[in-house]
Amino acid sequence: MQVSGGSQSFNAVTTLRLLGRWMRMVTIPNQSSVPKAFEEFDEAGRMKPGPLYDRVVDVMEELVKFTLLLRDRSDY
Repeated sequence: MQVSGGSQSFNAVTTLRLLGRWMRMVTIPNQSSVPKAFEEFDEAGRMKPGPLYDRVVDVMEELVKFTLLLRDRSDY
């Protein structure tokens, strides 16, 4: 997961995925970025409903699936 400033954060997400694979880390095939994230949250700090929220939920669901699939796969 990453946070970066600006409205075009997708390149940062792509670069982090590339670095993760280079370091032999598990990377899920799904990714999302929230441009201008400061506009996507309400006063209570919750993300506003909409397509960006739905995309983040999809990514988190896939992260949970991969976590369950890879659990207990290594002695380390």
